[in-house]
Amino acid sequence: MTAPDAPDAADGTTARDMTVRDVTERDLAGALTRVMRAHGGGLELTRPGPDAEVRFTGMCAGCPGRPLCLENLVIPALLAVDTVTSVTAAGTRADPAALGRLRALSAGEPREDPAGAAG
Repeated sequence: MTAPDAPDAADGTTARDMTVRDVTERDLAGALTRVMRAHGGGLELTRPGPDAEVRFTGMCAGCPGRPLCLENLVIPALLAVDTVTSVTAAGTRADPAALGRLRALSAGEPREDPAGAAG
């Protein structure tokens, strides 16, 4: 029997990596992939493991709503996998302050008025 962390393929992947890839790809193939396909795009797992990385494909690759989808759909779905501890997306950038506001809104926190006016 091969040790879980011993390379078992020419590319150096281990049995543990392959298991994580299988689990995360299965999760990507569920409802998450159906949503992405409905928008004309998709999601590819480019790096399996605890620090997973995904890549948006098709129409999703150029979508301005990609950071919103990443924060509200992709990251929560993959973090639900026991072996995944963080998720990043290749080629996806967003202002840290904007991401903070997005996370606050997603968590149901009240929205701040940028001008500071009550209302």
